Amino acid sequence: MDLPLNAKVYCLDGLCGQSKELVMDRNTEEVTHLVLKRNHFSQDEILVPVELVVETTPHLIRLRCTKDKLAELEPFLKTEVVERTI
Repeated sequence: MDLPLNAKVYCLDGLCGQSKELVMDRNTEEVTHLVLKRNHFSQDEILVPVELVVETTPHLIRLRCTKDKLAELEPFLKTEVVERTI
C-alpha cells in the first residue's frame, strides 16, 4: 500500500488532517504508522497505525475510525539524537 505524504486524511465522519511523515520498523523496514497533523493551525500530531488505513490515492487517505477514536491514539513526539565529537 502506498501512503502519500501531504495528503488529506479522512475518518469515517469527515476530514481529520493531513499526512506528514511515515514511521518504519527499523528491523523489517515496513511502515508501521502514519504521522497525522490534525489541522493547519495546530502543532498536534498523532501516530496512526497503518492497520486503520482502508484506502489511499495520491492525494487522499481514508481511515476506518471516527475522529473520537483518532483522538485516543498516541501523540507523535519527534526526538532527534545528535552525536558530539570531543
